[in-house]
Amino acid sequence: MEKSKSQKLDHDDVNKILIFVIIILVINMGFALFISYIWSVLDYLVILGISLLTTSPAFFANGGMTFTGKGNPIDRGKNFIDGKRIFGDGKTWSGLIGGILSGIFIGFVFTLLFIPVRNFANYIVDLFSWELVYLQYAEVMSFVHPLYLKIITISGIQTVPSIYIGFMILGLRLVLLAVAAPIGDLVGSFFKRRLGKDRGEIVLFLDQIDFILFTLLVIFFIFPLQWYYIITLILITPLIALIANYVIYRLGKKSVPW
Repeated sequence: MEKSKSQKLDHDDVNKILIFVIIILVINMGFALFISYIWSVLDYLVILGISLLTTSPAFFANGGMTFTGKGNPIDRGKNFIDGKRIFGDGKTWSGLIGGILSGIFIGFVFTLLFIPVRNFANYIVDLFSWELVYLQYAEVMSFVHPLYLKIITISGIQTVPSIYIGFMILGLRLVLLAVAAPIGDLVGSFFKRRLGKDRGEIVLFLDQIDFILFTLLVIFFIFPLQWYYIITLILITPLIALIANYVIYRLGKKSVPW
């Protein structure tokens, strides 16, 4: 795995990140209290878990770009009409493709690991029953939006063709998530270059949520989310992104921990 040369960290930048983390933590706590007030603490925890579960391919795709990104940049070193780089050296074809494949594969495995099994004994007995696996998977995905459950059961869930249709629809959503996240990251880099920011420079909030905002926009019209899932994702993603970036920085794959 290729190492990135670490930059000397600017104390002002570190302080900005610390203040940003505190603000985001406070906002997340405020939202958690709001949800707990109108519903319950357990409801908030369920919303948080389902939010991350059903969008996990996007997170893994975004992170996968860092580990697979090397080689020639996508923009081939060319500038936009404003004279600034289109994306920058950090955005490569290998990173884009690697991120997408990481999101599809790891996201699928991660999702399956958290399939809720109400009848655990029956699940073990029928471990190789595709119908039962699909029913449990559909139960998870139905949390996304009531309309989604109607879509995957439109042809009758007990028939074999409907199981295949359900898997195809679930697979489509997973692929959309895995593809949209890296593209969203590219869009974020494009706007970052327009702001005159170089690779590694801080653009708070944009750096942390560009991929999830674009992902939510892409999937919303096909697989819409309830408002509380959307807000939860927008608020929690910056914290997850900063933690992930710090870990990647410590592994030597990023020059800065943000």
